[in-house]
Amino acid sequence: MQPVQGRRSPQPLRQRAAQRCGPRSPSGVASSWSIYWLDNATGGLNPATGLLRPPVVGGFRNGVGVFEGDDTCDGRPVRVRFEWSQTHTGAPRWQQAFSADHGATWEVNWVMQFTRPA
Repeated sequence: MQPVQGRRSPQPLRQRAAQRCGPRSPSGVASSWSIYWLDNATGGLNPATGLLRPPVVGGFRNGVGVFEGDDTCDGRPVRVRFEWSQTHTGAPRWQQAFSADHGATWEVNWVMQFTRPA
């Protein structure tokens, strides 16, 4: 058993649910933000270099937020896009997409639909 946040779990860490967060930071360019992806598997670090993985960078225009950056998936380079839409409604939407051809085509692989409390 391995301790996790002061608790002990009978499951090895790799079998437990992943924990993730995405800290945001203003990038210094007007209306531009950097979003870093951190998780409990790597801490957001590149295992080969020990450096923080590169962020997705972008901002909001006309109510739609688009953030893009380079990453890897199964050892292959991909372009990553986070997109926020419907932000002015009671049901904002976030999606993530990968592109293996430098952004010519995108494959959506994660969608979250939010509901604002009444």
